[in-house]
Amino acid sequence: MISSRIAASLPQIAERVSVVGLFLCAFFAWLGTAGFSVGIVLALAGLALSSAPWRAMARTAVFWICVVFAIYLAARGWFATLEFPETSALQWKRAGAWMKLIAFFPLAWPMMRDRRNVHRSAFVCLVGLLAGTLIAGWQFQPYLWVDGYRFGGYVGKSIAFAFYCSVGLLGLLVWGPRMIGAQARRGALMGGLTAAFVVIASVLLAAGVTASQSRGPVLALVAVMPLTLLWRYWYSLRAGLRKPRFVFAGALAAVVLAILVTLTAGPLVERVVRELPTIGTAVTQGIDFTGEDDVGYRLHMWRFGLERFADRPLFGWGPGSTERVLSEDDNPLLRHPTGKPWDHLHSLYVQGLFTHGATGLALTLLLLGALLTGLGKSYRAGHLARDDLIFFISNLALISVYSLTDFRHLNWDWRAYWLLLAAMMYARAAQPYGLAPASPVPSTAAGGNTGGAA
Repeated sequence: MISSRIAASLPQIAERVSVVGLFLCAFFAWLGTAGFSVGIVLALAGLALSSAPWRAMARTAVFWICVVFAIYLAARGWFATLEFPETSALQWKRAGAWMKLIAFFPLAWPMMRDRRNVHRSAFVCLVGLLAGTLIAGWQFQPYLWVDGYRFGGYVGKSIAFAFYCSVGLLGLLVWGPRMIGAQARRGALMGGLTAAFVVIASVLLAAGVTASQSRGPVLALVAVMPLTLLWRYWYSLRAGLRKPRFVFAGALAAVVLAILVTLTAGPLVERVVRELPTIGTAVTQGIDFTGEDDVGYRLHMWRFGLERFADRPLFGWGPGSTERVLSEDDNPLLRHPTGKPWDHLHSLYVQGLFTHGATGLALTLLLLGALLTGLGKSYRAGHLARDDLIFFISNLALISVYSLTDFRHLNWDWRAYWLLLAAMMYARAAQPYGLAPASPVPSTAAGGNTGGAA
């Protein structure tokens, strides 16, 4: 009898364990690997305790694309170890790092069971980012006012920190009216406190972007934010801004944009002006005549990566082979100032083609296409609110622009971000397959997919 009771309650236990793991991963996404790893273990444990998730996920195209992708990564890593046996440990390590990027299913299951966990986990992630920013700001307070200091938040990397602050800003500007409206229904005080939180958090994240002095994430945000805001609030503008929270959101967006433009214009212009001669030299004389600055390094590495991709266009050179192949070239601009070859090519696009070839590119496009197709079907069926769809698309756009000139997609902080985002998209894209959530579909007033999404 006891065993039968345990068996009957096992699905509920598994679901609760998965939810705890999800929230731990969200909070520690940019605070450290230990807490995130504990969350992943709990999410995996919850997934392993029940057979229902596997049966549900096996009905989706995304699941099987990821299975094929994992097999390809393992096979390509194995062949790379045969070609470069002296660095076989590195090849397996990098192959494993790439495979971890498609292991978002444990985090997706709690969101598939209860769609409210999408917004809850996003909010917990935001709280973790703000907490880390405040802690790091307190620790490095004396340096914040030093000219040329680039603040990296709790992550410790200024470029990555600026990107995550940009993600948080997009989330607040897209989901802010929903947050304020939901709390305002509980009373004016709660609505006012939520509005104050949105304002303070937005200003803090905008300050984090500017303190990083990182042009790549700033330019990506400037490219994506205007279209995102136009898409998000176009209906409200046409309707005459009848809802006060949309007026508030518009004013907040204007303030954030003003802060970004005012505080980043000077440093960004200075950096771009310094790099214009290198760009001009590359255009008029060729890449061979560029100097040893950020642009020169990137141009040489991109050319190298594309040339090597042309040598092996179908399967690339395999994971973990970048340093080995770079070491065979005597170009000093393909090395650190210390003389050690770079371990990446400073662009996700070039690195992906170099490492995985056209086969990896095709699998990546298939995966993204399946996710976007599922999101589109879910939106048209009324399972996905407009602001959710806008947030997902704006994140993909931000990644697309940012990844042109940077590559840190195998680092722990990026992996945490991508796993959470991919899990959110997959959970919502799975709705057309009949995987109904435990929570009800939101009404139009609460953020449905019709014109009045809140």
